[in-house]
Amino acid sequence: WDLGCPKVSAFDPANPLIISTGPLTGTIAPGTGRAEICSISPFTHPKELYTYSSFGGTWPGAFKYTGHDAMVILGKADEPVYLSIHDDDVEIKDASDLWGLDTFEMQKVLSELEPGASVACIGPAGENLSRTAIILTETSHASGGAGFGAVMGSKNLKAIAVKGTGRINVARPDELLELVRYIDEEVGYGTFGMLASKGDGLIYFEAGKRTGDKLKKYWKKANGCFGCPICCEAVIDIPGVGRGAAMCSDWVYAECGSRGPGELGDTSYYLGEDKPTAPAVTEKPAWEAAILSQKFGINNFDILWGLTGWLWHCYKRGILTEEDTGLPTPEWLGGTAKDHEFLTALFYGIAYKKSPFADGVTRAAEHVGKESWDVLKELYGARGYVSHWMDAVPGVLHWMFETRDPFDSCHDYFQIIRRPEISKYAFGTEKPAHSSLKDPTKTVYEDSEIAVIITQHRQRIKNSLPVCDYAFPVLYSKKRDGVGDTSLESRLYSAITGIGLTEKELLSVGEMIYNLERAIQVKRENRTREDDAVYDYKFKHRYWGEESRNVGDHWYGPIDKEKFEALKDKYYERRDWDKETGRPTRAKLEELGLKDVADELEKLGLLPQ
Repeated sequence: WDLGCPKVSAFDPANPLIISTGPLTGTIAPGTGRAEICSISPFTHPKELYTYSSFGGTWPGAFKYTGHDAMVILGKADEPVYLSIHDDDVEIKDASDLWGLDTFEMQKVLSELEPGASVACIGPAGENLSRTAIILTETSHASGGAGFGAVMGSKNLKAIAVKGTGRINVARPDELLELVRYIDEEVGYGTFGMLASKGDGLIYFEAGKRTGDKLKKYWKKANGCFGCPICCEAVIDIPGVGRGAAMCSDWVYAECGSRGPGELGDTSYYLGEDKPTAPAVTEKPAWEAAILSQKFGINNFDILWGLTGWLWHCYKRGILTEEDTGLPTPEWLGGTAKDHEFLTALFYGIAYKKSPFADGVTRAAEHVGKESWDVLKELYGARGYVSHWMDAVPGVLHWMFETRDPFDSCHDYFQIIRRPEISKYAFGTEKPAHSSLKDPTKTVYEDSEIAVIITQHRQRIKNSLPVCDYAFPVLYSKKRDGVGDTSLESRLYSAITGIGLTEKELLSVGEMIYNLERAIQVKRENRTREDDAVYDYKFKHRYWGEESRNVGDHWYGPIDKEKFEALKDKYYERRDWDKETGRPTRAKLEELGLKDVADELEKLGLLPQ
């Protein structure tokens, strides 16, 4: 907002790349080793929208120790460069000889040039402006969902190396230590958020059950972000393939190998040299895929949840051929190519911008044409993102108001829609717990707008403190009769900063942030109620729901359009936004301390009357 909400393209030098830590970063508060990136995204479709993405690892804490909270990167270097930040010593250094290195090689080189520094960098995908390019630190921590690696590439910025020797002054250290003990002993590490136990990194997607000893025998240790006790990553090292860490999408290369290619939902494809009905994955091709995508700096999520399922359906329906995709057809699509050949061609095509998939599946479907766009709408949610947690009414409603897949930072629904007691605790109503769209004749729509609004506020707090989405808010605990403690964010903030904020007051900050984001969208993108939508297919047909993998049936809906539009009305009313335009009112903006924002929107004729 302060930079004027520039109406430029994602690859314009004037597009600001904003990277920020928060007041909790670099402390011993669990789950706080995070940073947030905001910029105009090249990935969103059909418009390039202002959006966000986060990442963890050691980089956020290392940057915080330099004495800086945030950076804004503007312009474009004439030649490749990297940014070196050692406390107050900030230099732009030549990276001409480093352009072309993969992300692992780049970090290795900078470990020699910048001893002790933590490095965030791009690979060939970012250099070549692939819209799916990530910003990677270490082997698997990435800002992945918005194409910000390509924004770095457009600025000829190869990497950011940070090294700090400072410290974080905690206002009330004894109180902080007591809170950490409370989380450990009374709430229980890993039971808060969504994970089931203090981890070894192998629990994600029940990887131990699905892959048996195939990958476990290569497990080296658990790993986590700076100062985090959950350790949701598994460090894997397969001789001849490589060493790296896996969590979330990285595991899916392995998970899919335990399924047949004919299954709908999930990614609907299979890796490995076993037969399609193999009960477990062939580990080397799966791990090779995970490592190669990280080295090139490619977003795994779009490939695994989106591309492979879309390809499978298009091939099986006779819509696409090898000529359309430019890829060798693998066995699971009826061809003869081995998985290694298929994946290598896919990754090289994306990383070096020689494939339509370099711009994401949505733009590829637009490029290919035929009926592939209809298939995409079955599998995708909105704005170029594959469906993710759209199996219940609050999830779909939440999607409508965002600029991206919102579920990078609101896994809260994982607990809420399955446990009425947690829904009651979090929202004051049990009804969202009965909002599943699996059987639309039983779906409860009422009060879903309450769940969405509160979750959106918590989401903004989460991304601003910042805290890990897998850890906060603490909605569930095995040690507290199943119900967690959602006051922890405000208590941690107060102990660390010395600024007393109650849970209610912190939620008001989240509301202010959300309204400011909406104002940015209104000013820059002319956002209206019409933009608050998902692909219309979901109101007419059963559609694929990713999270259904836990219950065996992969299809949901259709959604009742009339009830949903009524829900949108209630959402705008509860927000004190104008129902006709979907825009914040002056009264709401002034209530939140945003009078200057209201004045600017009114001057531009964008404030509802």
